[in-house]
Amino acid sequence: MILNATDADEPNNLNSKIAFKIVSQEPSSMSMFLISRNTGEVRTLTNSLDREQVSSYSLVVSGADRDGEGLSTQCKCNIKVKDVNDNFPTFTESQYWARIEENALNSNLLRFQVTDWDEEYTDNWLAVYFFTSGNEGKWFEIETDPTTNEGILKVVKVKPELPSWV
Repeated sequence: MILNATDADEPNNLNSKIAFKIVSQEPSSMSMFLISRNTGEVRTLTNSLDREQVSSYSLVVSGADRDGEGLSTQCKCNIKVKDVNDNFPTFTESQYWARIEENALNSNLLRFQVTDWDEEYTDNWLAVYFFTSGNEGKWFEIETDPTTNEGILKVVKVKPELPSWV
């Protein structure tokens, strides 16, 4: 992000030379940003910003003419930390059980939940469920509920009844 300030004094003069500095940061626990005194470019001091720890920062920045020694003004800069897909989903249970009626096509057998600390309702949070084994006959499918992020196990194919001959 680059901040820009203008001064109505004569151009290319000390009275119009603006210097920038960060006055404060919230949360204030550790300085996370620096600003170029001459260009107003704001950069991170670390490459370990973590949205799950702190989702946004607020900076108060000062711009002062006479290369930082003269008249000044302040502005507030709000910085939102963008989520990245840095958390694995974790099942809330290690094993699930379901019972099904015979020939129960298109029935919802089971709903199961995962925990994911990425930002809710984003692609990083939305789970994609799939079978790693046990569904070779393609009898089941899993849909994701986009509101709850639950997996919904459904029966999509039933074994055909064999005709009985008398």
